[in-house]
Amino acid sequence: IELAIHKGKARRWTPSGPVQYTVRGKRALKQAESQQGKKYKSAKRYNFFQKPTAEHPLKSFIIGAEKLQRLLQLAKVVDLNKTTVHKPHSWFGGHYTLGNLLEWLVRHSEKHLRS
Repeated sequence: IELAIHKGKARRWTPSGPVQYTVRGKRALKQAESQQGKKYKSAKRYNFFQKPTAEHPLKSFIIGAEKLQRLLQLAKVVDLNKTTVHKPHSWFGGHYTLGNLLEWLVRHSEKHLRS
C-alpha cells in the first residue's frame, strides 16, 4: 500500500473526487460488513483457534491500527481511484483500487473490534 501511495505521488495523481467502487471492491466490502449475519469460513492458515496466541495481542492490534492510520494520512494526497494495489496470490486481475482497499481495511478492523 505504501508503494502504491508513493507511486501515486510520483505520478502526481491528486484527489479527484469520491471513491468509486469496482465490482471486486464491492464484493470485498460486502464480506467485511460487520452487520451482515453470514459467516465466512477462514482459510486453514488463518484459523488461529488451535494455535497459541501472541503474548500481547492487544499491543499488536494497536500497532496495526496506528499503521493503518498513518496510511490513511498518506493517502489523502493521491487519487484513490487511479492508484491500484496488487493482490498477492491472484491469478486473474489481482488489483484493487487504493480507496476500495483502505475502506476494506477499516471495515475489517471494526469487525474485529466488535467481535
